[in-house]
Amino acid sequence: MVVPVLNMPAFMVGAPYVVPMDNQNLNRVFPGSADGTASQRIAHAILTQVTAKCQYLVDLHGGDLPETLFPFTIFYRTGDTPTDTESERIARAFGTEYLWVNDQKSGNPGTFVREAARLGVAGFVAEAGGLGSYAEEHVAVHFNGVQNVLKELRMIPGTPEGVPASAQKLRGDAYGVTAPCGGVFHPLVGPGQEVAKGAPLAEITDVFGERQAVVTASAKGTVRILFIKRVVNAGDTLMKCFVDPE
Repeated sequence: MVVPVLNMPAFMVGAPYVVPMDNQNLNRVFPGSADGTASQRIAHAILTQVTAKCQYLVDLHGGDLPETLFPFTIFYRTGDTPTDTESERIARAFGTEYLWVNDQKSGNPGTFVREAARLGVAGFVAEAGGLGSYAEEHVAVHFNGVQNVLKELRMIPGTPEGVPASAQKLRGDAYGVTAPCGGVFHPLVGPGQEVAKGAPLAEITDVFGERQAVVTASAKGTVRILFIKRVVNAGDTLMKCFVDPE
């Protein structure tokens, strides 16, 4: 079964992250509620009427309107070994170089794939794209990735053709980078770029171009998401990074 758009109210008006009727992030309110807010009702309906009847789930994300990213997948470890094993298997088959594994203490609560895994539905999130744009290369990541999963599950003939497991990078830890002050944001790195601990990630200047702060990496890792904004306030998230294992 294919559900082309889950958050249709936001899709139709170009609203990033939230359902316009209640201003809630749909991917933070699962499992939802049958008699809750608009977001909670959408979450409850898709989880109980569709997902609970499935064996596998592939949640395709294109990067939201204010962000750009490089392709990666996210899967959850719930403690249920059969589900966790299958989630990792199909996430790897999708074929991205980086995979982010979350457990019950990491990642964001209330996400679609996390709650599906708790129901015993193996699945993962695939991220590629950003800025609300349409690019064939991002479409190809998702199209080819889904084809790879179908091949892995023997639903169609063939062998997965993504990044082989031996070359994939599994990451567990991640961190956000925030602005220490307000001003004009000048990123110095981009999605997919590896950074050393202490490396400069961005500069913040005043409107005359005078440097107010240099933002540095708190750990060695890889930039996974860059938020595109010209002017920032203190505490705004600028980017998010994976942490390389020691």
